[in-house]
Amino acid sequence: MIGEPGMKIIVAMDSFKESLSSYEAGEAVKKGVLCAIPSADVDVLPVSDGGEGMTGAFLGREGTRREEVLICGPLSEKVKAVYAVMNNGRTAVLESASACGLDLIPSDKRNPINTTTYGLGELILDAVAKGCRDIVIGLGGSGTNDGGIGMLSALGFEFLDEKGEAVGINGSSLENVRTIRIDNAAPVLKECTFTAACDVTNPLNGVNGCSAVFGPQKGLASSDVEIMDGWLSSYAVAVKKTIPDADEKAAGSGAAGGLGFALKTFLNADLKPGIDMVLEYNGFHDLIKEADCVITGEGRLDEQTAMGKVPVGIAKAAGAYGVPVIAFGGAVGDGADKCNACGIEAYFPVIGEPMDIHAACRKETASENLRRTAEQVFRLKKSRFFQPVICTTICYLEKDGKYLMLHRTKKEKDVNKGKWIGIGGHLEKNESPEDCARREVFEESGIVMNSEKLRGIVSFISGRNVTDIMMLYTSEDFTEPEEEYECNEGVLKWVEKEKISDLNLWPGDRIFLKLLYEDAPFFTLKLVYDENDELCDSILNGVLKLPTPCSIV
Repeated sequence: MIGEPGMKIIVAMDSFKESLSSYEAGEAVKKGVLCAIPSADVDVLPVSDGGEGMTGAFLGREGTRREEVLICGPLSEKVKAVYAVMNNGRTAVLESASACGLDLIPSDKRNPINTTTYGLGELILDAVAKGCRDIVIGLGGSGTNDGGIGMLSALGFEFLDEKGEAVGINGSSLENVRTIRIDNAAPVLKECTFTAACDVTNPLNGVNGCSAVFGPQKGLASSDVEIMDGWLSSYAVAVKKTIPDADEKAAGSGAAGGLGFALKTFLNADLKPGIDMVLEYNGFHDLIKEADCVITGEGRLDEQTAMGKVPVGIAKAAGAYGVPVIAFGGAVGDGADKCNACGIEAYFPVIGEPMDIHAACRKETASENLRRTAEQVFRLKKSRFFQPVICTTICYLEKDGKYLMLHRTKKEKDVNKGKWIGIGGHLEKNESPEDCARREVFEESGIVMNSEKLRGIVSFISGRNVTDIMMLYTSEDFTEPEEEYECNEGVLKWVEKEKISDLNLWPGDRIFLKLLYEDAPFFTLKLVYDENDELCDSILNGVLKLPTPCSIV
């Protein structure tokens, strides 16, 4: 039995701002799904687009440790910041928001003229002092607009006025930058690589620059927008005197108030979409291959979501594997319908009754709203209106009177764990069954299948409302790898056909393996399992009802 009796679901929720973290939102959704479908296999993957919560998307993973350090905050006060260390201490994952985030600044003191990114530089120095050399930085949620001079000053770069004196470390210091010295930058930086999670394409300055677009959100008065933009323009001119290749117009330079420009220019950082980076690191692409559904969402779904925020990034990644995506939002605003065109099958608001935003943002309220909505959506999902159909293949390679059998032993969450089966899996997007069979054989055994024979179609009907239509192949025409191949699903072994019945097999598999052994002509086989995975019915070629327990074994 290769089909899954319970749904495999990935929950990848963005944080609900000032309410739930990504992990907390995901756990609330998971509770709701399990209320509706107790047999579901649900994985919660914290995600972020590079803003608040990015560090949390990595903490908790095996081999990742938490580091905590006291640094300079956006108003030069001391704040406690956290970052993640992974890859055996090689990689540090930092958030600009933890050092200079808008949420760290009282609402009556928000003004990027007065704030600094100095603490982010301190975080970098702490990470490299502890052995990290690959630095990943999430650029999002900042309350700064200092062009990165605060961060760079902490790293040893010097920003001088016309008298050759240090200008300072906050946004207002940009006005006086005339000369930049890089000789005294921390030497260890040359050993490091920097990658920045950046989801904006704004340049450093101009009508689409960070001052004009993001400054007012950070407390910059409208009368000061043009002034700060001018400071950043003169700052870019000064930078080019030292680093001629500096490009203030490059996409992403305006991220986090100019941190994108500073990281790219002074530290040679790569700027990448935040959600793509997080999904690459958190195992999403490994899990999605066997998923039936992905759930995502954020605090508010609207037109901005469709412009590339986390839920749409999730939908794009899942769409590459043909896995459907649904989304939950704390609220649903104008333009949310554009999310459907971006790969989100359906979206749902989670607030069930009128309430003000402060009530809706209470942690316990938001969590319960998510739980309840997820439960009701998946009660419908498991109902007779939505009976999932899974398309899979399985192949038995033949050689010297033996079949290549796979003993499934390596995955923790595996419906086939402990069983011996052939090689197979789910069809991926744009695949034919033959494409799928050949890909699965190669991925799981390293064997290149040159040709195959379709021997039958097996329908698995589960008592958990899941139907698996499986194409059954055999092949004697294949090329084995020169070197020994290790399968990540379990142990591969050539087993004599006469001894296969001694293995731990699914009862339905015994039926079609017997048909293969007897060289039966092309057949169809319907196998019905109950909720306890017991075979309760089997019908051959649509007419022959086999005894249960089956005597054909």
